[in-house]
Amino acid sequence: MNQETCSDLIFLKKIVSFVFYRIRTMSLWNLCVKKRARFFSLITYQLLLLASFLFILNPSAIAVPPLSLTNSEFSYQNTPASLQKVLEDFSYAFSLQPVIDNEISGEVTNNIRTATAIEFIDRLSKKYHLQWFVFDGKLYISSLKSRQSMKIKVPKENVETLKKALTEIGLLDKRFGWAELPDSAEILVSGPDRYVKLIQDFSQISEKEKTKPENKEVMFFPLHFSEASDREIKYRSEVIIIPGVGTVLKDLLNHSKSEPQSRQRYPDKVSNILNDNSYVKNRIESFFPDYSSLTIPMLSESRQADENDEKERVVVDTRNNAILIYGKSSRRDEYAQIIKKLDMPLKLISIDTLVVDIDRNLIIPAGGQGKESKRKNSLVEGVINGNKKIMTAEEMKRFQKELKYFSQRGVVSSISRSALITMENYPAILTFNPQGADKAKNNEAVSWGETFLQITPRVIASAEKNLFQVKLDIYYGNATQPATATKNLSGDISTLVAFNEADSLVVGGLSVHEENNLNVNLSEKTKRERFFIITPRSVYDHQSGQPVEKNATVNRLNKKNKERYSESTYKNIIKDIVRLSSYSDLSRAPHEDENISLQDVCDVGWPFSVISGNVKSLVDPRYTIFSSFIKNTGQQKAVFPTDNCDDAENLILFPSVDAEVFPGSIIEIYVVSASNDYDDA
Repeated sequence: MNQETCSDLIFLKKIVSFVFYRIRTMSLWNLCVKKRARFFSLITYQLLLLASFLFILNPSAIAVPPLSLTNSEFSYQNTPASLQKVLEDFSYAFSLQPVIDNEISGEVTNNIRTATAIEFIDRLSKKYHLQWFVFDGKLYISSLKSRQSMKIKVPKENVETLKKALTEIGLLDKRFGWAELPDSAEILVSGPDRYVKLIQDFSQISEKEKTKPENKEVMFFPLHFSEASDREIKYRSEVIIIPGVGTVLKDLLNHSKSEPQSRQRYPDKVSNILNDNSYVKNRIESFFPDYSSLTIPMLSESRQADENDEKERVVVDTRNNAILIYGKSSRRDEYAQIIKKLDMPLKLISIDTLVVDIDRNLIIPAGGQGKESKRKNSLVEGVINGNKKIMTAEEMKRFQKELKYFSQRGVVSSISRSALITMENYPAILTFNPQGADKAKNNEAVSWGETFLQITPRVIASAEKNLFQVKLDIYYGNATQPATATKNLSGDISTLVAFNEADSLVVGGLSVHEENNLNVNLSEKTKRERFFIITPRSVYDHQSGQPVEKNATVNRLNKKNKERYSESTYKNIIKDIVRLSSYSDLSRAPHEDENISLQDVCDVGWPFSVISGNVKSLVDPRYTIFSSFIKNTGQQKAVFPTDNCDDAENLILFPSVDAEVFPGSIIEIYVVSASNDYDDA
């Protein structure tokens, strides 16, 4: 505390003591009617003097105009004059710098005299639609049209601090609007545009100065379904790169240039993808030896520690299939939500691919029926004619039988029977050279060429029946020699098609010309066409955690049992199940039968297991009811696979269809088996 403040406090203390001394020593006879007015006038004067000193040492909670504007009379006699001139003279009279909008215009014709200066400027403001405020030795005057409202973002802990600071510097004015939104850490301010702009500027300065940098940490996020790193797939002479979660996350968090979700490059350019002088590359390679094989773009091509300290850093841990993020700990939940959406479970799909070459001359010679095509409605003939683009499961069985028949006669040759499993939306690549180059008797090379298939499946879920959408790219030919250098033609097919699950897609008709030299003077020409039959099947659904093997089993069971049981029988079944579950009011006492188990009619697989010794049964002339207890022995929630109970003679009743069973939980399942010698219909 300086000397001036101490002297002010001492002087103020003397005044307060004097006032209370006068009040205490004043005798009652001084309160007579004649001197009462004088007494109260003196007390009022002393209290006003005390309040003035209190205001000097401790200003009011809300800013007020200078004392000179409130205590001084003001008179303006230099009329007529423009409004701008009057306002400027008024400002200079109180040593204030005028800041007046250019839009203000008008003329003052009459002399004005008021008790205080504030009354004078308020009278002008009311007459000419003005608004004013004083701050930092300046008088701001503007039109009412420039009044505005603004929502200003302020850190929650700084709202009260900001309000106190604005009050102490004399900016906050009670005539204008001020409201706080504690839930969103925002303030609402209304008033002249310059007034709002000043508060906005101070709030930004306050936020910048008082906001401390947040602590950063390394966060570890393991992935369960998706790949953390990029995946490279070789197709012909190119390399297809499927971005992993690490690439997508880096592009998202670091606002780098967006790249295609699937991009291609050539092998000889792999070494140029990463900058050899990159600090991040050299640093991570010391921990991850396989890092150089990744194709994930880094946070920046050249990183300096001082420049990127405020940015998040994303590193892919290929050994643990996890994402490492160095960033603000307060954003952990945000990172977790993004990664959870990127780490989506995908369906496991099996793809059966059959590649066959069919001799068109023997199947369908020009002008008549083929030599070997003796069957009516031949599927092989339909495929060659282009009449069969999609084959059902039953038609596929017939087609394979015909292929076997024709292959025994040399008309059809099976080039490849491939079966592989891939994830949904991941391309499956098949590359094969079935025959290579053969030598004829005249030493002329005959090449069958190479075949490249790229199959990308996707399941379109439906309530009735799932659809498969397949993106197919086929190339047939020699990858290293032009087509004219061999005895074959090359072909290229790209298509996107959707068809029902369990159906087979037929693509082909690619010509395969072959000339077999029998001897010096004789030769035989054949015209073969290559066809591709692709059959995708859903094998496993990671989202439900259950295998997908039999479609519409439950629907078939319900339909069959609906025809087998009457409505009254269904009611009796429900009643018996209730009694069986509680052992109450049983006219037919249940008996234990260790030979009956849910495993007899259902394929109980991981993570479920049947608890032995907990089987109850009830026998009726029309049906037999037995129950089994199963337990979820896994570590995650799972749904019991109802479609694995594929037994047309049984009706499976669950506590709640598609209900999730928690780890360690036990549920009871009832199976109703119809008596073979009883027909309720």
